[in-house]
Amino acid sequence: MKKFRFRLEPLLRHRALLEKQALSAFALAQQSLAALRSRASNLQGMIAGDAPGCDVRAYFQRIDSAMRMRAQTLQHITAATDALEPRRASLVAAMRDRRALQMLKERAYAAHRVAVERAQECESEEIARSSISRAVL
Repeated sequence: MKKFRFRLEPLLRHRALLEKQALSAFALAQQSLAALRSRASNLQGMIAGDAPGCDVRAYFQRIDSAMRMRAQTLQHITAATDALEPRRASLVAAMRDRRALQMLKERAYAAHRVAVERAQECESEEIARSSISRAVL
């Protein structure tokens, strides 16, 4: 019997590559979002920090600057969150497409295995019949 060969194997490899690329794009977007959230948290900590004992004007300038940077960071977080959803959808679609081909491959392999087992069984029966017919003669 022939060795199992999935005729859509190149397409399956391509789909796996697309899934890997979508996963890395999604991970990069998540990493960027996490960095922005961390920065916003740090800026919030600066804003809520204690006032130093001297130079009140410099303290208020620093707080004002931190508040402006935090507002900008929150806008970047909103944009990054909006950009994350299409990447998530792309990843889910890529995973679904690869999994569909993977299931086709598994079904084809199962059918091939059944055919091989039937062929081996028929061959065994043929050998048994021929040995019985020789013994009778």
